[in-house]
Amino acid sequence: MTIEQFNTVIDVVNIELFNFEWTKLEMAATQSNQPLARLFYSSSILRPFKMLSQFSLIGTFGRYTLPADYAHYIIVAADYNGSIREVDILTDKEMIARRGSVMHKNLSLYPAGVIYDTFLQMYPKDIQDIEFTYLRNPVIPFYDHCIETLTANDWYMPVGSYIQWNGPQNRYDLYTVGGALIIAGVTHAHYNGLSGQPNYISLSVEFEWEERVHIILEQLILEKMGINLQSEQIQRYNAQKSAQQQNQM
Repeated sequence: MTIEQFNTVIDVVNIELFNFEWTKLEMAATQSNQPLARLFYSSSILRPFKMLSQFSLIGTFGRYTLPADYAHYIIVAADYNGSIREVDILTDKEMIARRGSVMHKNLSLYPAGVIYDTFLQMYPKDIQDIEFTYLRNPVIPFYDHCIETLTANDWYMPVGSYIQWNGPQNRYDLYTVGGALIIAGVTHAHYNGLSGQPNYISLSVEFEWEERVHIILEQLILEKMGINLQSEQIQRYNAQKSAQQQNQM
């Protein structure tokens, strides 16, 4: 497997695990008839991806542009008529019913919104401020590397590490972010040529998951690479994933 293929694998695993955990959370909320936000705060391993956006809607007619990294909403609150109120997130059909019938909750007392692809439309439209708690998409992990000149071995370049020209020794060396030598004599596909070039700083991006999730990530990556080292955790993950897929059919 090439490094390019490996980077594709870790990106796919990262997104698949994120989507799996979100779907599991949604299903748990439905089955237990509890607010998703409550389950999220008590047990979710998705907490590293939680974000809070506080935004003024003055002059926007109630339209809030979703953050670029938005994936799913958790809870929305609005400052309206001097009170902080939780916002009901509805479908278009539900919103039409809410706005057109006195039999439904009064929007002046119970603000509501509809989420579209790129924005949240709030009702009433004169709401001034909202707090939007959401899950952001995980960053894309990336494995940057260099090659040891003498052995042709592949070396991972940790976040913040850099390659620098060593003039007296006539070579490029890899250093930690703190300046300690990692390996002497390396080459990099994007840092070859004459001495005097600026340092090449690693483009590596680490996974953002909590450490307790790393064993699952590692074994899912191995599985994608065709190496089957089934642990109890992976077996449980695969069983839950199969159940999700059956429920969605």
